[in-house]
Amino acid sequence: MAETADVVIVGAGVMGASIAFHLAERGAGRILVLDQAYVAAGASGRSSGLVRMHYSYPPEVHLALLSLEYFNQWQERLGRPSSFRRTGFFRIVPASQAARLRANVEMQKACGVNTQVVTREEFGELEPGWRLDDVEVAAYEPDSGYADAATVAGDFLACARERGTSYRLGCRVRSLRIDGGRVVGVETDAGPIDAPVVVVAAGAWSRRFFEQAGIPLPLECEHHDVLILTRSSVDGAPNRACIDSSLGIYFRPEGQIQALLGGFEGPRSLDPETVEPEASESSIEAKLRRAAYRVPSLTEAGIVRQITGYYTM
Repeated sequence: MAETADVVIVGAGVMGASIAFHLAERGAGRILVLDQAYVAAGASGRSSGLVRMHYSYPPEVHLALLSLEYFNQWQERLGRPSSFRRTGFFRIVPASQAARLRANVEMQKACGVNTQVVTREEFGELEPGWRLDDVEVAAYEPDSGYADAATVAGDFLACARERGTSYRLGCRVRSLRIDGGRVVGVETDAGPIDAPVVVVAAGAWSRRFFEQAGIPLPLECEHHDVLILTRSSVDGAPNRACIDSSLGIYFRPEGQIQALLGGFEGPRSLDPETVEPEASESSIEAKLRRAAYRVPSLTEAGIVRQITGYYTM
């Protein structure tokens, strides 16, 4: 006979673990989380973890603002120390997009975000070591920063298990079980599992499951890589997080004397099973050159390590 559960969640990343916790908190019955590897083994464990409110779509701004409040209440909600670090966040755009940035900031303010437009001079007072000759205006959020996504997923899953959720690592879901036009469970390497509700939170792997149910989910897997840089002193690392559309990079502090650096570009339509283990030399060189332009003190930064992964687009 097949094993049974009230809810099966496929994927133990931030999304799957969060769903498990919030269902368990509401007493949703027997919840089973399955992952082909382990908690946060996919995109969550490779996330740059920016926590910022600057989006152009109002519902996304509202969601980000609720998430910021959640991070600020992490200890009270989950009983664990928060991995969120408030650093402040800049959004830099080319001068040609200044009017659009101003409009976005006004929309975000209407949503309740603590944000403002800063001039080049005001920016320079906040970050005197940055090169800003090409910056007309930028958006600044003093309350934003970054968090560790793997810790977030681990905290959610641990709290879900404390509330009775079952978790099975190393359990690959092969397919959805469909009967009479509806999903009735999953087929795993260890055998079938019956469940009236199946939540697919498998990131880039989700598309194949939905295709089995006749739903063409328009997801693409896009390769990305980031670098962890280090300096010999605190003065050498960026103090605030930043997304810089002018240069096509983003960066943030990583502890006291390190920085995380990423870029926008990456090949798409990839198989998530075959993510390249290392960044190309050209990708590394391009990001370092752009980062050193914006933050000259990074010119002689050392590379501690690199991380490759993917976005589900």
